[in-house]
Amino acid sequence: MVRHRAARAPILAWRARQNGTVGEPDQQALNVRIGRCRQRAAGNAPCECEALGRRYRSLDDASGQSQSRNVYWLSTRPDVLAWDKSEWYVTPLTQSADLTGLQSLAPAEVKASVRFESGRAHVALENPSQALAFFVHLAVRKGAAGEEVLPVLWDDNYITLLPGEKREIAARYAPNDLGSATPVVTLEGWNVKTQVLN
Repeated sequence: MVRHRAARAPILAWRARQNGTVGEPDQQALNVRIGRCRQRAAGNAPCECEALGRRYRSLDDASGQSQSRNVYWLSTRPDVLAWDKSEWYVTPLTQSADLTGLQSLAPAEVKASVRFESGRAHVALENPSQALAFFVHLAVRKGAAGEEVLPVLWDDNYITLLPGEKREIAARYAPNDLGSATPVVTLEGWNVKTQVLN
């Protein structure tokens, strides 16, 4: 665990526009110590949301390298637990959170390319659109229609790309798990068209 290291943790919150795109973020910058980031950041949540709140947090170290990156989707209505009907294995809900705003999320375009080395896939991603690219999932496969190669160790996955954001994600896998197939990477997401990268 890293202690007493200065870091900058920007907190961005968006409001949804009527057309499903996002407006300019409202940014607050916090100077925190990595060991205390959780407590300080928690003091600023939750935000007040309209149709659906999106909150992005990135914890960067003193050199500007991202150490932790999180996206939160905040409901307009909280889960309400029926504590009086609680059993040892479950507590039922009397009201569920409302995340239906995800259904109106505008389509996002993700530009992607892949470079393969022995046992590694390096994927470059870019979101040139004005919409968030939500829940982007990458998978190494045995050919375009083949099974997913498992196990795979990704730097990150099921990610959200902010408008204009670029990311590079790497995966490691055992080359023998491909058999005689040529590797490809598939990309899919909540509001993103499926792509096959080779």
